[in-house]
Amino acid sequence: MPKNLISMEVPAETLTKLQEKLKELRELLAPYLVTLTLEDRKSLPKMSDKTLAFVSKTAEYVKSNPKLIPPMMEAEELGKDFTLNQSLQPVYNSLKQLVDNLSDTLMLSGHEAYAQALLYYASVKMAAKLGDQDAKSIQEDLGKRFALQGRRSKGTDPASNEPTPTP
Repeated sequence: MPKNLISMEVPAETLTKLQEKLKELRELLAPYLVTLTLEDRKSLPKMSDKTLAFVSKTAEYVKSNPKLIPPMMEAEELGKDFTLNQSLQPVYNSLKQLVDNLSDTLMLSGHEAYAQALLYYASVKMAAKLGDQDAKSIQEDLGKRFALQGRRSKGTDPASNEPTPTP
């Protein structure tokens, strides 16, 4: 029997409070957030850890050497954008960690629920083979989940349904 790694329920009251707090958080952040298209996300140059130092130093140089600011550059916007980025980064980091933990919890709880359902389904199939009418009805209903799946051929990786490489 597989080891159960997670076994808990979130009280309805807690879920309600979470939704309220998420709504409050969305409302607090809304004036400071934008939505980008997929094309925008692909085409925009990104500020990574290496780029962060470059932008930070540039912002300092702009202040200390304004004579070198090109006419097409909006120096004030550099400062505003960099400050916005740096002020929201800790918020993002906290939320990302929370989302990663939530994602892990969803994955594990989903895996365990599915594994238990598969155990039950295997038992139902066995009972149906032995002639149990209730089991046949349940097998027909639950079997719809697998109806369009063909049998995997030997040498197929079950995780990706791709042929496994041979040594």
